[in-house]
Amino acid sequence: MRLSNPCLRLSVLLACLCVPASGQTTIKIDFMGRSGSSAAGWQTIGDGSSGSIGGTFDLQLPDGTDSGIDLTLAGNWTRVASDANEGVFDGSAWDGVSGDYIANGSYSTAAGTLTLSNLDPTATYSIEICSSSRADAGKAVGDWRIGDSFGDYIPDGDDFDARTQGFDGGRILGWNNLVPDGGNQLVLTVTTATSGQFAPLNAMQIIKNGTGDGSVDPPMILETIYLSPDGDDANPGTREQPKRSFAPAYESLTA
Repeated sequence: MRLSNPCLRLSVLLACLCVPASGQTTIKIDFMGRSGSSAAGWQTIGDGSSGSIGGTFDLQLPDGTDSGIDLTLAGNWTRVASDANEGVFDGSAWDGVSGDYIANGSYSTAAGTLTLSNLDPTATYSIEICSSSRADAGKAVGDWRIGDSFGDYIPDGDDFDARTQGFDGGRILGWNNLVPDGGNQLVLTVTTATSGQFAPLNAMQIIKNGTGDGSVDPPMILETIYLSPDGDDANPGTREQPKRSFAPAYESLTA
């Protein structure tokens, strides 16, 4: 269909530029299987000793205030206290993360779950996970799922190798645009394929952003600029005096 008013059509496209979602908050968790200390802004879970770990923890924002979110570890999780298996990860977003971790697996293929509760049902969430270990390739391998998804990053959580992909490759696992379930929860499930393998969890970041339908915040129309093939870029961009080309119109709209 041919538009009878291309000038009006283009002005609508310009006016509908989306603005980023507001109110983004981040929670940073360092799972410490042994000794050491986390950098400022990172909350430590794990008391530094070896053995199993479980229970519910109140999550804090980087400034130390209560986030209102609970984290529950259930199933097969162990604090790792071995120099041979300590993992490290370098990267600006993960500065200060210790080399220690908790792990699913080792002597059992039973699943370990990590449940985030009391989430905002009107928000979407992104989750990033650092899984890194010095263990031999093929030893620290696990499946990481939230719901039915292995994640949005490459490589994903299907047979993620914490040595070759994490420790050596510097890769992280990530899920975007997650919507809490009917109980206002998100559940991470971690498993290993065979006895003797383990899946290390060094650290994670929980990012709250956007609205519950997966969209960004509604656009704000601050100004409308009109264009026409018969216009002039020196014009102010009104309906009566439209501009001619896109670039000057965009510069006027975003100035």
